[in-house]
Amino acid sequence: MAVLLLQHLLERTAGRYPEKIAVVDGDRCITFDELNAVSNQVAGQLIACGCKGGETVAVYLPKSIEAVIAFFGVLKAGCAYVPLDAHYSPPKRIKTILELNNSGILITDENHFERLSLTESKPERKILLVDTLLSEKTVRCRSGNAEDREYLEYLLRNVSGKVPEITHSIDENSLAYVLYTSGSTGIPKGVMITHRNALTFINWAVDCFRPEPETVFANHAPFHFDLSVFDLYVPFAIGGSVHLIPSNVMNNPRALVEWIAVRKIQVWYSVPSVWTAILNYTSINATSFKELRMILFAGEVFPPKDLNMLMQLFPDKRFFNLYGPTETNVCTYHEVVSADEIGNDAVPIGKACKNTNVQAFDEEMREVPVGDVGELYVNGPGVFIGYYGDDKRTYNAFKKVSMENVEQRWYATGDLVRRISSDTYRYVGRKDLMVKCSGFRIELPEIEKTLLQYAEIRDAVVIPVYREQRGMFMLKAFLCLRPSAECTVQNIKNWCGEQLPRYMIPEVITILDELPKNSNGKTDRQRLTEMCLTTLKGT
Repeated sequence: MAVLLLQHLLERTAGRYPEKIAVVDGDRCITFDELNAVSNQVAGQLIACGCKGGETVAVYLPKSIEAVIAFFGVLKAGCAYVPLDAHYSPPKRIKTILELNNSGILITDENHFERLSLTESKPERKILLVDTLLSEKTVRCRSGNAEDREYLEYLLRNVSGKVPEITHSIDENSLAYVLYTSGSTGIPKGVMITHRNALTFINWAVDCFRPEPETVFANHAPFHFDLSVFDLYVPFAIGGSVHLIPSNVMNNPRALVEWIAVRKIQVWYSVPSVWTAILNYTSINATSFKELRMILFAGEVFPPKDLNMLMQLFPDKRFFNLYGPTETNVCTYHEVVSADEIGNDAVPIGKACKNTNVQAFDEEMREVPVGDVGELYVNGPGVFIGYYGDDKRTYNAFKKVSMENVEQRWYATGDLVRRISSDTYRYVGRKDLMVKCSGFRIELPEIEKTLLQYAEIRDAVVIPVYREQRGMFMLKAFLCLRPSAECTVQNIKNWCGEQLPRYMIPEVITILDELPKNSNGKTDRQRLTEMCLTTLKGT
């Protein structure tokens, strides 16, 4: 069977390795055969609950086996899943995304359902509860209307474990999932990824890194973050196993080092700041990582001094820098062969992945020569199809470029790169007001708009400041308050915590009488950046 859809990866592997462990979640695990069967049953439940082909189904669950089952259940029902952040984001943001996406069904558990208090927004939405999914083989579907507390019981034992039949046509160009990222207008944007988009990346990764069926992968990234696509689907494509990192371990460098050693992780993929924290707060014993073979990093620049130190500690391991926004997943890559090649500049983002085209263009859409800086554009089957429910933003994200007398559609990344050879690039910075913190792509205007919604704030600017010791950006907000305002910095932070994910809350807030302006009368961000750097000297 030719693999055309993401769920076929699981079905094919379950046929080859039915008893092999697919996912390890703490002290729980599930085999490929079990994962395949239970996800079939969930697909049947979705159809029984009225899920129609081509629709989106939201999944609001912690990182878990249940979440993985839900993803495949949605795909097998002929729908696209929308993973929601159950770890970082406050309920208000989750509800905003649910309204933007308009999913008719939400898969969650009792605890997260109660957190959302969804009843006032979309009473017709159905909620599929999965609390007892693995233990009693049952799920419950109920109305989202608080006034109607009637539970619609569906027992999985009454639903076949075979692949459910869907009545609509679905192919590789059908929508597979939607990932919501920070938006410059203050509204999250939904990146639509088709089966073809995802499989272009997955097939490239399998071909490039050559993992074997015995390979043990780690999953550090949240499921709403595009790095997790590699963690889940590459193992399923070849019969490897993926270990989900517990939330209490994820941000604890010492616990993480022990976890990697105990789990005998062989392939690691994360943002570089994870390794920076490990280097700064632990004493690494290289023998603890003897099983680790490959370290992949993406999402932000790896501080050269930290990468150099890590490579000297692990001279026997392979290191790859992967680059690409959510809209393209990974579009370029570079293997860092030796610590000797690391200088003061960030390592290159490399060359284009197979079946992907990248070019650096100037403002006139002309290819920049070697040595010059331009904006990176991407073209190919791995590039997303657009933003969910936002045709205008989709239109503006692409440019038509004539290449060899053929007009092609290229995605404008907004990233500035230097062309260092005919086919290799180095990241320089952002063209707009976007920054990456811990690998999460953040539009600064979204935070600023949120701050301005606070009644006592009249002006707000957020500045990213690079902290070398941490190997990552921190966010600093400069605010001007309204006359007679009585709020405190802690009041503002608490309020932000109700509106934004934790990684978008400014770490430092400074109150000014007025924001500095430049000669054009606009807020002088450069001056504020210099103020940040002066303040942070010696810290």
